[in-house]
Amino acid sequence: MIEYSGNYAIGHDTDTVLAAMDRVRDDGFRWVFAGGGVMRPLVERFHLEQSIPNALFRPYEPRERIRDLLTLGDVHLVLMEPGYEGLILPSKFYGILATSRPTIFVGPRDCEVARVISESGCGFVIANGDVDGLVNAIRRLSVDPALAQEMGSQGRAALEKSYSIEVACAEWRSLLHELANRTSAERSTVSLPGRSS
Repeated sequence: MIEYSGNYAIGHDTDTVLAAMDRVRDDGFRWVFAGGGVMRPLVERFHLEQSIPNALFRPYEPRERIRDLLTLGDVHLVLMEPGYEGLILPSKFYGILATSRPTIFVGPRDCEVARVISESGCGFVIANGDVDGLVNAIRRLSVDPALAQEMGSQGRAALEKSYSIEVACAEWRSLLHELANRTSAERSTVSLPGRSS
């Protein structure tokens, strides 16, 4: 099951996903779209007009059910349009890492999500508009469950090592202590935790 959850905004590349859905319409894949936003009606309309089989649309889920929602998918889609690097960070990505599921990111390579996927090996980074790349990634994961499991495990390990709340709080605490001991001129040169240089 291929899952997209969260907001569908103008900064999310739905065009590449819709083209891929049409391309694999006869492959038996199931799609789940959960959430809402200004682009969701476009996805639903495409599904109806093109008679895409095996697609389910769900509303936003309450916070206490997010874990159940994210564990539905065998693979998760994370989307970003070019030009939104540094403006949006799909926070759902870190929830996906926690579920030990692989991620297929469709978006620019010069952003945090792409960097984490490339460094950890927890999924695929697909360029915007690369429908063939997206289709190939979906099909590869569907025929190689061991690869999907390995990618999911690597994502979970990366989360625990570098992106857990404990790690983030420790980095912020260290930064605040460091800032307290610097002059005002020195403080302006400090990089914030979680931001790539």
